[in-house]
Amino acid sequence: MKTIAKRIGIKVYNLKNGPFWKQGGAIVERLGHNIVLDCVKIRSHGKNNRVIIEDGVRLHHVKIQISGNDNTIIIGRNCSIQDTIFAMEEDHNSVTLGAGTTTTGGVVFSAIEGSKIIVGNDGMISRDVWFFTGDGHGM
Repeated sequence: MKTIAKRIGIKVYNLKNGPFWKQGGAIVERLGHNIVLDCVKIRSHGKNNRVIIEDGVRLHHVKIQISGNDNTIIIGRNCSIQDTIFAMEEDHNSVTLGAGTTTTGGVVFSAIEGSKIIVGNDGMISRDVWFFTGDGHGM
């Protein structure tokens, strides 16, 4: 399986001719060819931040906001993620979605202060579910 990695930071748009990648502070690794990115926006401030997208993933209206260093988002094979926000603050956070996970909208994954959010394989997350690892008051 071929890995495609691009360094991005501000935004990723799905244009008629495919995604537009702008240089910045995160690396997006696409592990496969059956990946659909539709209205995906990524904003990253920091170093060594990674977004790993595995084969068969569909991202529709997804926002990723990362502030800090050494943060990782892994979206497993055949996930279908819709109208979802990923937010990370500070360093060494991770969000991992197992293979086949789906969201239906209004979902938020927020990891702060060096924490992890892990959703196992075939997770079905309904509308307006929020995952927070902190109370919004950083150290």
